[in-house]
Amino acid sequence: MKTMIFTVLLACVPAVSLAQQWPTNSVIGMIGASFSECAAPEQSPLAGMGFSGCSHETLSTALTKNNRIISKKLRVQTTAQGGARSYDLPGTGYRGYVSQLNALLARTHWIDGNNRTKFVVTSLMNDCLHTVPCSTADIDNVLIESLRQTASIASSNGIRLIVTGYPAWKDLDLTIIGAAFQLPNLINQNDYNYLVNRFKQQVSQIPGVIYLDVWKNNFKTVDGLHPDEASVKKAADIIAKKITSL
Repeated sequence: MKTMIFTVLLACVPAVSLAQQWPTNSVIGMIGASFSECAAPEQSPLAGMGFSGCSHETLSTALTKNNRIISKKLRVQTTAQGGARSYDLPGTGYRGYVSQLNALLARTHWIDGNNRTKFVVTSLMNDCLHTVPCSTADIDNVLIESLRQTASIASSNGIRLIVTGYPAWKDLDLTIIGAAFQLPNLINQNDYNYLVNRFKQQVSQIPGVIYLDVWKNNFKTVDGLHPDEASVKKAADIIAKKITSL
């Protein structure tokens, strides 16, 4: 019924008039995990809880407040999920990179036939960091492959894909957040460094990907994993500077 009423109302308004009124601001989409969105899905074991009670700064909120983004009248939308991995977890509400991107495109597609999303920024997922350990094959065939598929979808929709890197091991202390959430199988230093280097090496070569090492020499943590507000703001400005230069 609501759809019918909306359709009738649209039919009563000249198309030219509607086209003139519709905002056409470009959208920056955010996909990933808790670096971009604090809250977990309601169906997940965390039952919708936000990391740090959603009190920590995320890349999504920092980009929304960034002066470069504001001056270009860009809008920020996120389908990222706190606690997500690069792949879907059926029954939990968790979506991987590809599903998050598809959800974003569905959200920002409008009835004029255009999609408002022009840029997508990915933040790191929880793959391999804890709970479920990864083999080298998992890194290549699951995590990195999911970004290949994401890049392909983005490219076919005329979207510029920006992939952010990982913080350095020395800037983290996963034992803190591991104890808080009783997370098993915390990654060790050697495996983490392999993950970070392999990720950067492979993902930076994916056609259409813009790789930004936003946490390099720019990471102080509030809980062993998540960056503090100053780090996030600087990372967001690096992203914003790149976007507004394209």
